[in-house]
Amino acid sequence: MRVGRRTRVASIASALAGAGVGLSSLWLWAGGEWRLTTLGAGYVPIAPVSALLLSVVGLAAGALAIRPEGALSRLGARIAGLLAAAGSVLGLYQNLTGRALPWDVWLVNADAASYVIPTGRMSPVTASCALLTALALLSRAQWGRRPQAFWAVAIPAGLSLFVAVVVVLGYGAGTPLLYGGERLAIPMALLTAFGWLFVDVSLLVHPTLDEAVAVLGGADDEDAPASDHQYGARRLAAAGAAVALLTALGAFYVLRAGQASARTAAEGVLDAVAGLKARQIADWRSERLSEAAFL
Repeated sequence: MRVGRRTRVASIASALAGAGVGLSSLWLWAGGEWRLTTLGAGYVPIAPVSALLLSVVGLAAGALAIRPEGALSRLGARIAGLLAAAGSVLGLYQNLTGRALPWDVWLVNADAASYVIPTGRMSPVTASCALLTALALLSRAQWGRRPQAFWAVAIPAGLSLFVAVVVVLGYGAGTPLLYGGERLAIPMALLTAFGWLFVDVSLLVHPTLDEAVAVLGGADDEDAPASDHQYGARRLAAAGAAVALLTALGAFYVLRAGQASARTAAEGVLDAVAGLKARQIADWRSERLSEAAFL
């Protein structure tokens, strides 16, 4: 049995899970329950525009997994990919320039605007993931099952998946990225990372995984012997294990760097507080000595 036939359901389910994250987040924002999207006290909530793009891309990826060669599904994927690409580019532009965009006030009430962490704006990390995923979706919609689609889908979707995994691991380790110290950028929400992770997995599983077996095993023919596909599957498993190992090592390095940065920031705060208290005590002692000398 071909790999694609066994992974099609998983691809559809993963895409719909990503779309479900976005749609449920929009529903919570509309109902004023945006704090539920933080998944933790003091964490940033998913931005409404991020949830909107995630919903659109997730639904388009699911439709494309159901009918990879369908005219309507490919058209929907192109439209969703262009919307996600445009939204992510504008999000990056906003983070670079600091200018407000019209959607900054969409569904963002006064309570959310006064939150300790900026809300309603897309994180630059989220914008990067959205742009990479949009490129993968557009490539799949443009080339379908043709050979040139494999790397055009696998590379951007794989990079986006790597970023999402690192963000999720950062939250799990208690040192989420871009938290602590002087915040120069808005962090990526945990729920957002899960959403893009689901969509990227959907794009990578079907039919990309099937194409990987063909590329690694040299079995591009549907009627190729089963041994060729089994050989390709074994090579794919070895390549997947290598990629997983490299991802784990990279994530470990990023998390250790984040922990070191957070520790340095905490030590800086403690040093500043200790210095302030020492100066206050010295000033108090000087005043008491001056009063005693006067008397």
